[in-house]
Amino acid sequence: MGAVLAMTGHCDRPRRGVVRMAAALLMLGLLAGCAAGQGGGPLADALSRIGAARAPAGPSLRAQITPEAVAALNQPVILIALPERGAEALARWVGANNGHATWASGDGVSIRIRRGILSATRGLGGDLLSADIADVEAALYAGGPTRVIRIHRYLDGTDQVTIRALVCDITRAGPDTAETAVGGFATTRFDESCSGPDRTFENRYWIGANGQLRKTRQWVGPDVGTIVIERLTGE
Repeated sequence: MGAVLAMTGHCDRPRRGVVRMAAALLMLGLLAGCAAGQGGGPLADALSRIGAARAPAGPSLRAQITPEAVAALNQPVILIALPERGAEALARWVGANNGHATWASGDGVSIRIRRGILSATRGLGGDLLSADIADVEAALYAGGPTRVIRIHRYLDGTDQVTIRALVCDITRAGPDTAETAVGGFATTRFDESCSGPDRTFENRYWIGANGQLRKTRQWVGPDVGTIVIERLTGE
């Protein structure tokens, strides 16, 4: 329950969040503990070792993930990665509210997504406080191409909310393979090119035949960069 509250309550200020981000993403004791309680397994053991290290040393988390190890966890999990920071973590589903699902790692890092589209982060430093994504969702699942407006909100150094409005063009890139830690999946890829007064970025979405987003690459903010989300469980 605390992880759910973390998505709607206090937001770490950037100067503190950056210091603790790497440890937060790699401290996966909560998830490992849940798996251990179900009999453990190779991935649970690997998570324990990574959590104890508190640093990206030794084999990467991705290298330790197999379909069998994920199945042994016996719960919905996703893999999240921050390419600009060289960090990755498993996150488990902890709840949903108004169609927005919250996923949390073991040390309080959490993301909120709606049908795979990122709407908030917590615990990363420079978090995305919230995003208005209704137009993006409608356009994406209508199949594009479409121009939409998305709104991002952040906290500045004085805890004041700053708002960024972006114009985004969503286009259908066509059939593509979503490469994930548990294998490749046939999908249709959509690209979202966004621009604002001081920022441009591109998001990518890989949608399976069942309408689920198998993998995404989405912009969080200037202090975090991009987050990659891979669905490891489910069809």
